[in-house]
Amino acid sequence: MWFSVASQPGSSEVPNEDRAFANGEIFVVLDGLTARTDSGCVHGVAWFAEKLCDSITSIASGPLVQALSRAIGRTAALHSSTCDLRNVATPCAAVGIVLCRDGVFEYLVLGDVTLVIETPGNEFSVVTDSRIGRSARRERDFADALPYGSSEKANALVAMKRAELECRNREGGYWIAGSDPSAAEHALVGRFGASSVGRFALLTDGAARAVDLFGMFDWSHAFKLLADRGAHGLIGAVRHVESSDPAVLRWPRNKVSDDASVVYAELRPCMR
Repeated sequence: MWFSVASQPGSSEVPNEDRAFANGEIFVVLDGLTARTDSGCVHGVAWFAEKLCDSITSIASGPLVQALSRAIGRTAALHSSTCDLRNVATPCAAVGIVLCRDGVFEYLVLGDVTLVIETPGNEFSVVTDSRIGRSARRERDFADALPYGSSEKANALVAMKRAELECRNREGGYWIAGSDPSAAEHALVGRFGASSVGRFALLTDGAARAVDLFGMFDWSHAFKLLADRGAHGLIGAVRHVESSDPAVLRWPRNKVSDDASVVYAELRPCMR
């Protein structure tokens, strides 16, 4: 197996709130949700994403739902004495995990991370949790339509976040890895056999926007780029398009450049 991993902040001025990890047995990407209101945490989203990733990779045994639940609990314990974990805006992250066991790949997706699996015949199966994108839809659309960098957009993004928080980790809303271990029970899970799959990729939404938002190419072409230039190559292509639209007029979005992470794996020997 050959794999490539990359994670890059959207801006040099703020810490990367994504995390990416792979070792040939476990593959993980995390996308920390930007905090636009008081979170009750003295550490911040980047710290949380790092600690949660460490916890996932150190205890990923048994069913993935239970493993993620334990990792959330362990991470919460790291700052329960210093931070208000009852705050609805406590740091949280979308999670994507693929674990290889006995020739079978098990996966878990919670939040807006994307898993793309290449199946025979150059077909692509896409797994993503769209529930967060459906939350605060009216506020999200309003914020998207405002000029980037304006005070109106900044205020609209805070209003969007508050509306989004009302839907967090509750029925009818969306589920995310924060301080409540039971959120893991709402993840999308499944499995695929190594013998029937050629390649797969885990991407945070800042990287998946190459296909989902910008429409630069389809997943077949994205995988060709990943095979030729690795995870950094795909992120570089995204950055090039983002820089061509600094006013976010052609592709309305909350950030010019978002944190972007990719884990890409080829299950067959890579001939180079």
